[in-house]
Amino acid sequence: MQEIRFIGNEIVRLKQDHLEDGLKAGDCGIVWGSYVYDPLLYEAAFLDQYGKDIDLMFDEDEVEEVFDIKETPFPKELKDMRQLFNGVEAKLQQ
Repeated sequence: MQEIRFIGNEIVRLKQDHLEDGLKAGDCGIVWGSYVYDPLLYEAAFLDQYGKDIDLMFDEDEVEEVFDIKETPFPKELKDMRQLFNGVEAKLQQ
């Protein structure tokens, strides 16, 4: 069984275009789901070049983790998105 690399709230950057989904290499998002399939799949809310959020499922080879939110095109929006996801997760755990 593969080890789950992303458990949620990580910032990731696409390595390649996903033009059919409106996303390009370099677009960043916040991981919010992981699925134990073969292969493992993840889901994130990405921000396109205009700041519109788009959900995308991907495998870990399609992204790289970003450790400094300031290195993303939309740091404020990603920070807000991360806080929203944290709030939803906290409510689900109550």
